[in-house]
Amino acid sequence: MILKQISKIAIGIFILSLCLYSCKTTKGTAGSTGMVSVVSADMFSSRLKLTVPQEKKKQTLNGTVKMLRDELIQISLVAPVLRTEAVRIEVTPHEMLLIDRINKKYAITPATDLQRILGNQMDYRRLQTILSEAVFVESRVGWNMKQGNVEIAIPLHDGVRQQQLLMELNKITVPAQRPVRVNPPSRYEKTELTELVESIEGLE
Repeated sequence: MILKQISKIAIGIFILSLCLYSCKTTKGTAGSTGMVSVVSADMFSSRLKLTVPQEKKKQTLNGTVKMLRDELIQISLVAPVLRTEAVRIEVTPHEMLLIDRINKKYAITPATDLQRILGNQMDYRRLQTILSEAVFVESRVGWNMKQGNVEIAIPLHDGVRQQQLLMELNKITVPAQRPVRVNPPSRYEKTELTELVESIEGLE
């Protein structure tokens, strides 16, 4: 039951977070306003804490995010009890891969579907800019990395009230190990993205 709930929330809400671009970057926790010089801003990895607003309380999901500039954004969310990956999302400039490891299903769709499904002018470049500006600052001497935790607040509108989905990046690593794209296991069922999301939303 817990894993089904995580799968339902993580995929449905996290895709929404990818497709809402009007976000802002805060200075993070106390002591995080300093900068650390880095050689390149082309790649980073970070632990991820995702806080999802719900009707009565907020739920927090943990995972990781990795970015290789102009090539790949990779997001992994884990089940809180078993600490195993529940959801994998990979976005490239050309396509998006979503793997639901709970239900053993996956979908591959053009990256342009980020905009087609939920609108808001979202594409790979915009998502890359959001993450880059959250982690790096460009100066006259090169790129610097922000110290400490970084929070990205994404407004959510359901037509009734306004809430925020929070993405906290912590333990950011630069340079990072190069992310490697994954292939869905052959036993997983391939489906359309909208059908995959609908099947998850229909879980009890």
